[in-house]
Amino acid sequence: MTTTTTERYTCPPDHGHGQKNTCRTKHGCRCDDCRLAHREYSRTVRRAKAYGRYESNLIPAVGAQRRLQALVRQGWSQKRLGVHLGWAQQRVNQVLACQRVTKDVHQQIDRLFRDLWDKEPPRTTKWELAAYHRAIRFAEQRRWPRPLDWDDIDHDAGPAAVERANDDLDESNVDLAVTGVTVPLTPAEKRAAVAALHPQGLNDQEIAARIGCSDRTVLRIRKHQLGLPHNDTLHNARTAA
Repeated sequence: MTTTTTERYTCPPDHGHGQKNTCRTKHGCRCDDCRLAHREYSRTVRRAKAYGRYESNLIPAVGAQRRLQALVRQGWSQKRLGVHLGWAQQRVNQVLACQRVTKDVHQQIDRLFRDLWDKEPPRTTKWELAAYHRAIRFAEQRRWPRPLDWDDIDHDAGPAAVERANDDLDESNVDLAVTGVTVPLTPAEKRAAVAALHPQGLNDQEIAARIGCSDRTVLRIRKHQLGLPHNDTLHNARTAA
């Protein structure tokens, strides 16, 4: 009588087989440890759903997409963004087109956005320069906003309103906002309030709290519209000294 021995499949050591469900679902590994981990994960998910305790790892892709779009509008090509993320360009394209992403993907893109939102890509060669201009044209054709066009990139319905030359400016509103009274301000009034508060030594966060907007809005006005430097030290600390 011949005994048949069933071959045991194993993962490469760098897969961390059997430790996470992703080795089975993403790497396609069919080793015994990964198959067991996958069954246990599926059982846990079914049980959590049955008791109403299941929390999906997927979230809406809009925040990740807005961050990628803004960086492309800044001149970062999708290929170069993929290099920074350790992804193929195809994966960047997929994120830009999908409805939902994992929390991990969102966090990766958020970290990249925080690193690059105020930087432009290198343009030391003719190929880098061409990629820079192609990225900007690609984004402009799709009307993708720049990083600084967003006030709250995750929750706003759209980018912040573009400044208009004929904005109304009520000096009484500006005076109230400068003293800390919450009043609705037009873009021109916000600009005037920032111009008035900056010489007092307030930084972007302090000005934002005073006039009731985000510090990113203050940064956009101060740096790109008024051309003013950043006040590094907290105003309260300076006055106390």
